[in-house]
Amino acid sequence: MDPKVKDKTGGKKKPKKMISMEAKHEIIAKHERGVRIIDLANEYGRNPSTISTIIKKKGAIKKLQPSKGVTIVSKLRTNIHDEMEQLLLLWIKEKQLAVIRHGEASSGDIKATENFIKVFEKLISEEGYLPQQVFNCDETGLFWKKMSRRMFITAEVKSLPGHKAMKDRLTLALCANAIGDFKIKPLLV
Repeated sequence: MDPKVKDKTGGKKKPKKMISMEAKHEIIAKHERGVRIIDLANEYGRNPSTISTIIKKKGAIKKLQPSKGVTIVSKLRTNIHDEMEQLLLLWIKEKQLAVIRHGEASSGDIKATENFIKVFEKLISEEGYLPQQVFNCDETGLFWKKMSRRMFITAEVKSLPGHKAMKDRLTLALCANAIGDFKIKPLLV
């Protein structure tokens, strides 16, 4: 057997457990208050060398601002990583805003929509309707076998005799109240 796979007792090695950023900050704070490394190692179930490494890198750990939702950082990131991530998020937002509108959205009259919203809000407030009483229902088409038009398909495949795009379609009607606590089961046509 490969000696790297087994630990000193002959059993299989345990997978490496990562330490969350929150735990690293707690370790640093406790050490700064005077708690010994060996006591921190026992408390967090880690080797003293792991705790020492965290303490040695405390300056970098304190400066690190992980992205929203990130709780574990396996390697310390440089400013280049953070800048790249910010630029990537900006690029994603720009691409989301540039999405082509389809169906009713592309032919919608924006001024008429804004006017309708005002009239509708006035009607709801004058009649005293609660958000639980106001429902919205709309239908949508689901082409469950259709390939995207933007997908890369060679010209040879498109020009083959008998090539026909799949257009199997389901129509779904979805309905829910304004507060969102009551959703009617989707109607499938």
